[in-house]
Amino acid sequence: QLGGDDQWSNMIAGVELVRRKAQGQSMAMTCTLLTNSQGQKMGKTVGGALWLDPNKVSPFDFYQYWRNVDDADVEKCLSLLTFVPMDEVREICSVEGSAINEAKKRLAFEVTKLVHGEEEANKAKT
Repeated sequence: QLGGDDQWSNMIAGVELVRRKAQGQSMAMTCTLLTNSQGQKMGKTVGGALWLDPNKVSPFDFYQYWRNVDDADVEKCLSLLTFVPMDEVREICSVEGSAINEAKKRLAFEVTKLVHGEEEANKAKT
């Protein structure tokens, strides 16, 4: 199981259940939660769920979620969620004012491309 570090006890319960019921081996791994600049969890506990399934959230709405993240969160999200080289992330996020919108568009495109593919990402940005 892979989950946020706030789910550790639930994951351990799942590992134990697999061990007892299926006599199998199971492992759990946690990762740091993605939080916004105010320290709130990004995802279903803040502002509704952001599903990866296009039947629950369309690629367009998925793109728009990332396009509209707070200015203060763009660099963190680009660095953690995309394969954009760090020097490029720093460069496109070093701007002030409305110029950060180009970085937001890049974030939205890159994350949408990873989840839904390049064709859907291109459709979503138009």
